[in-house]
Amino acid sequence: MAHLLKHKISSLGNMFDHYARAADDQKNRANKNIDSSKTHLNYNLVTHHQLSQIDFFKQRKKEVYCLNRKDVNVMCSWVVTAPGDVTEKEYKDFFKASYEFLKEKYGEENVISAYVHMDESRPHMHFAFIPVVFDVKKKRYKISAKELITKNHLKSFHSELSNAISKELGREVEILNGATAGGNKTILELKNKSLNKDFKKIKAEFVKYHKRRNDILNDLKDVELTQTEIDEIIPQKNVFGTLKGITLPDIEKLKKKALMSVKKDVEIKILLKKLNDLEIENKKLKSQLPTINEKMKRASEIRDLNIKINNLENQIEDYENIIKYISDDAMERIKAFEKERKEKLYEQELKEEDEWER
Repeated sequence: MAHLLKHKISSLGNMFDHYARAADDQKNRANKNIDSSKTHLNYNLVTHHQLSQIDFFKQRKKEVYCLNRKDVNVMCSWVVTAPGDVTEKEYKDFFKASYEFLKEKYGEENVISAYVHMDESRPHMHFAFIPVVFDVKKKRYKISAKELITKNHLKSFHSELSNAISKELGREVEILNGATAGGNKTILELKNKSLNKDFKKIKAEFVKYHKRRNDILNDLKDVELTQTEIDEIIPQKNVFGTLKGITLPDIEKLKKKALMSVKKDVEIKILLKKLNDLEIENKKLKSQLPTINEKMKRASEIRDLNIKINNLENQIEDYENIIKYISDDAMERIKAFEKERKEKLYEQELKEEDEWER
């Protein structure tokens, strides 16, 4: 799964702190899903700069135009989560392929960090970048998440990312957003696909054997002796006690048709057995379909719920970071106000004391 977040400058400090958390920072994290015993497994895929996240952001921001407003989304981040069908051995290749795709898409010069978190419920990567576009009219680069992240951009993003990762892993991997219906391909869906394939194969064999059976039955009509042919054969004994009234060709004809009849009869028995086996297999596959479909429905519902839970957890985390920032900012303002109040009181006291002395 992959979903996009946009960030104003006021939230960057907390976001950078969340991305680059260390096992020994001794901070009390709001996210209860973090397993601090695994934090040392987290890593950053960015290698093109050695600056801190905030220093790199400031440096790149100076190189491009940006509106001087607090409500501007100066950073975006993709949270790419490893799907359930990606194994532990494939994690590094999965995130490496994701990073290479995103780096190519948004420009290495705009990539702030790409931290892979292995210490939460599901391994995921925070790919943070500055949304830079080229202003054709003013012939300059500028920061604009609105112009870069359009509906068309998002519409094609997940399929493009899926293709890039699938190519790297050598098999199909589907990356979805929270709104995508159906979720990732599961074993149940693959099994259902296999069942449908088996049905088509059995149906084709059914048609093939039925056609062969009908052809044989038609052939049997040709080898059957008609009543006229039978009536024409009137064997009689001659004076020597041997048969008369039946010729050698008649005997050869009887022999030939008898042999053909036996051969066709054997072939029909084999075909009937195959048809019977196909009918049994067909019934077996049909009996599995309701169970598979029901399990798929339940799996899809559970998957949708997990996606919603994951999205909510990420939103909560963002809100907690924003609240923390607001709280810290409010405390700073209160301290500044208290300091200013004390200074004014002190000035007032000095003034009154001066007046008293006069």
